[in-house]
Amino acid sequence: MGKQFLDQSVSQPTGGKRIAWIDFVRGLIIILMVFGHNIQYGSGDTMLANKLFLNNKVFQFIYSFHMPCLMILSGYLFEHTVTKQGFWRNRFRTIIIPTLCWSVIPVAGLVAGHVLSHTFSLHSFIDAFATLLAYYWFLWALLFCSAIVWLVHTMLKDSILCYCLIGVILMFVPLKYNLYQWIYMYPYFVLGYLYKKKPFKKWKNWNRHLITVSLIGAFALLFAFYHSDFFIYTTGITVRSMRQLFIDLYRYIIGFAGSVMIIWLVYQLYPYIESKAPAVSKTVVYCGRVSLTIYIVDVLLNSYVLPQITKGFTLNYGITIIETLAVLLFCTAVDWGIRRFPVTRRILLGSR
Repeated sequence: MGKQFLDQSVSQPTGGKRIAWIDFVRGLIIILMVFGHNIQYGSGDTMLANKLFLNNKVFQFIYSFHMPCLMILSGYLFEHTVTKQGFWRNRFRTIIIPTLCWSVIPVAGLVAGHVLSHTFSLHSFIDAFATLLAYYWFLWALLFCSAIVWLVHTMLKDSILCYCLIGVILMFVPLKYNLYQWIYMYPYFVLGYLYKKKPFKKWKNWNRHLITVSLIGAFALLFAFYHSDFFIYTTGITVRSMRQLFIDLYRYIIGFAGSVMIIWLVYQLYPYIESKAPAVSKTVVYCGRVSLTIYIVDVLLNSYVLPQITKGFTLNYGITIIETLAVLLFCTAVDWGIRRFPVTRRILLGSR
């Protein structure tokens, strides 16, 4: 089953190959991300203002691993990119230009607010810069991590010791401009990259059912202790006390455990899902292919639209599912519109 599973792929317009099960993981994670955002931003003023979502178990489950999982996959796929010529030209085209273009919206909104309220000053430029780095932080983190790996790969031949030392040094970086989120993503990206470069193949000889039970059990045990302090957004990441060090280690471990669990489960189940529920498979895979657009547009909807529409709501998972479907449909429609024109696809999606 393993070889057959790994060989399942779908063609891209560029003529390259995409691995369908990896797109399924991406799609599943991006759907969970939207669902989590809708718990936060689509469940009424009380939920959002009092940050009650931080104590919601479904929200905690999603946020314990969803971004680490995406970063592991990004690192895994990056191994092929780092060896290509024109690396920085590719990063500029696929990450920097789209991120800057989409960031115009929140930055312009911030500047306009300062101007209209007659509070525009030098500090407004600092706020604009902070907004630029914070809004699509995952994309900046992706650029940050890929730059470090490219440097170590090029100059130090992928020294594992060097990767570890950089990780330790980063723990002492001041917590400004959302840098702690970049630092949080770094180990996951490196692990994904190193696994693709030097895969640990002995696991294929292990009992698959034992692996499945062990991964689910380990994550369930870790998740039993999860609370609001363990969100990267609430306590950041730095070495300033033993308690904070414990939080950082716990956060990294559960993020890794949850990511590996989800990747493993999809790896095992995808052939069955594809054969028994092809509509579900194709839908989730499609969401994985357009995950960049979903991530970008969903962030804008959460900032400007959804909280205004759902002010009087309370948490209702049925409503949250409907909101999630509506957001996904809107995001995929935006993606379709962008891809219709080469120029918009180039500047807004990096020609993806």
